[in-house]
Formats: sequence, C-alpha cells, structure tokens
Amino acid sequence: MYGGLNHEAGYAQVQSFPADSYTQWMFAVKGLPQSINNIWKIFIYPEHFSYQLVREGREFRVDFDLRQSVEPPPAPWGGNVTVLLF
Repeated sequence: MYGGLNHEAGYAQVQSFPADSYTQWMFAVKGLPQSINNIWKIFIYPEHFSYQLVREGREFRVDFDLRQSVEPPPAPWGGNVTVLLF
C-alpha cells in the first residue's frame, strides 16, 4: 500500500492519512527522507472535492469544482478495443 491509514475518526467531510510505516520505509529506501512525514488529506463537500499533501515546509492542494459537469475527453488510441484475457 502507498499512503497511510486514518487513525482518527476525522470529520464527515475531511479525512487525514499520515504516511504509514511501510510508506516511511519506502521513502527512506528511495532516498526521499523529506517525504517520511507526509500527510494526505481529502475534503469532500457537495460543491468541491480537494486533495492535499502536507509535509514540513510544503503544502500542495488541488481543488475540483463539482458544481458543473465536464465532458470527458475521447477515449485514447485503442481505448475502444475490448481485450479478453484467459
């Protein structure tokens, strides 16, 4: 698993997921010590959805406006091909 588990109840609209021990180990092995204490957050409200990554000295957040639907792009090349695996 990449990420973490929520250790607290959080709120109906907001949940936080601190990096779990496996993720911390993986970041250390990959030479990314700055990521060991990452906390991922999601915010879900009727009008918007947000994804946030927080760590010491850095905050990244993406907000999605859910009030207006967006036409999906066309399928990529080969996206309309059905593949059967046996």
